[in-house]
Amino acid sequence: MEKKDLDVEPVHRAPFRKEAMDALVPKKEKLEKEEGKGDSESQNTQNIEESDSEKEDPGQKRIILWVILIIVIIFGLFVITKYFLPEKEYPQVTYNNFRFVKIDLIWYTQWVKGNTTYNLPFRYNPYEVENVSVTGDLDARFNQREIYITHDPADANLSFVALSATSLSQSLAKAFNLKPVGACARNETVGCIDRPIVTCQTENISVIYLKQDPETKVVLNGNCMTIQGQDYELLRATDRILFEWYRILKI
Repeated sequence: MEKKDLDVEPVHRAPFRKEAMDALVPKKEKLEKEEGKGDSESQNTQNIEESDSEKEDPGQKRIILWVILIIVIIFGLFVITKYFLPEKEYPQVTYNNFRFVKIDLIWYTQWVKGNTTYNLPFRYNPYEVENVSVTGDLDARFNQREIYITHDPADANLSFVALSATSLSQSLAKAFNLKPVGACARNETVGCIDRPIVTCQTENISVIYLKQDPETKVVLNGNCMTIQGQDYELLRATDRILFEWYRILKI
């Protein structure tokens, strides 16, 4: 078999030239310059971020300062109030070994029954009601568990009658375990439609009659106790009988 000559172009080795090598490999100075440029851009980015961070810091610092300032003010007010301002002094009296303290318009004392201590409110202290007259006597008919608290619906200033009835009812129910029952002396108003009609002439029940009257006094008559007075004087007469019930003041 005959060998055929391949049509191959001869390969010639290109001569080595420094210029060509320089074109392929960047100069050191150029690399350093580009690296420096990159570092500069990175530094600029970092500076921008730091600048943004610095813009946020003053607001946060102000909030922290305000919080600290408020805490200091509150603490200062507490210290001044507790240690430098004088404590408020309340009027006090002692009567028959009972200590009374007046807070706002009410006199308070403590009364013990068995293992229970009661905080009793009054509008007057015992010294202020000593001169309220109490006359007459009650009989066994008054010693019943149900006590009817009655009034004349035609009386003026029934708000004082209501206050007196409330004071009596609270003491009768809580301290003495009795059952107060609201009643009317006559059926002449809407408020008396559903209430029992009771007067001091109603027999065989316990009756407390609250009466608006210019004369301040308490009258005891068999099964009926009449507490009377004009407006605040009615409240004073009511406290007078309450002090007797609690054995704070005796007739």
